[in-house]
Amino acid sequence: MADTDSVVASSRIRLARNLNGYPFPSRLKNDKQAKEIIRAVSSAINKVDEFRLYYMDGIPEEQALNLVENHLVSPLLLKRPSYSAVLINESRNVSIMINEEDHLREQCIEKGYALRSAYATMSQKDGIIAHSIQFAYDEQLGFLTACPTNLGTGLRASVMLFLPALTTTGWMPRVIRSANRLGLTVRGVYGEGSDADGYMYQLSNEVTLGLTEEFILSQVEQVVERLPALLRRADKLRHAFERGMRNIVRKPHTRRLPRLLSVRRHRLDRRSCHKNETFQSHPSHTQTADAGRAGRLPCRIRFEARQGRRQKKYID
Repeated sequence: MADTDSVVASSRIRLARNLNGYPFPSRLKNDKQAKEIIRAVSSAINKVDEFRLYYMDGIPEEQALNLVENHLVSPLLLKRPSYSAVLINESRNVSIMINEEDHLREQCIEKGYALRSAYATMSQKDGIIAHSIQFAYDEQLGFLTACPTNLGTGLRASVMLFLPALTTTGWMPRVIRSANRLGLTVRGVYGEGSDADGYMYQLSNEVTLGLTEEFILSQVEQVVERLPALLRRADKLRHAFERGMRNIVRKPHTRRLPRLLSVRRHRLDRRSCHKNETFQSHPSHTQTADAGRAGRLPCRIRFEARQGRRQKKYID
């Protein structure tokens, strides 16, 4: 558990529900129907628990954006403010979005790796609402939802992951492929279509139809519990790479050093020849490769030989 807590920033359970006898939110004829749904849900949950109701068209834009940043509402809920609202409990870990994509998007968010705890909390709140309101349900398809991908249980179990090592080492595509094979998906911080800001990723189930809630939870847990071992491998690889880079910068390989010195001396020799200047070489340096291959003397010696001939001619 300690290893997974260092990887998982938060755990989230979301349930999609629709009221029987009402069209989906995108098909609502007017805001009168929307307000009826809001009042019915608020009355049902507040019979047992205390939730504060926020109408999206009744709060400032700054407050609405703050709710999005704290993952209490989705950006989609703000697009139709006159139709939508949210219920938030006192501890602000449970929110019920009303008239988003579905009539109800019930969610519970817990810090760290607490998927089972969040599921127990959300199941209890969902049971309270279902006691007073009839949900749209089919014996074969399960809970009816606006999007077919939520049919069945309507359950989305997700964890927010902090994975800098897997990102910088380029291992995230491998993790995403492994998750996809298990019927899971990896999204950005704010869900579908968002980017993975700050190395944060959202791992969740993709299939809800034909699966039990227990099976969905176990699928997500299976991937999460494999991540610490993968992270340790990625960390070792990153540290080894960094050590290697430091060694290359600070200490060139001994076999390469003579060749580097030779090339450097060769360039300096050529410059001194063009300028008719004497190059005083260090005794430990080898002669240039070009001079050795051509069977000619280094530039300094050739220059001194020419000077000697000139002096002899003058004396004569």
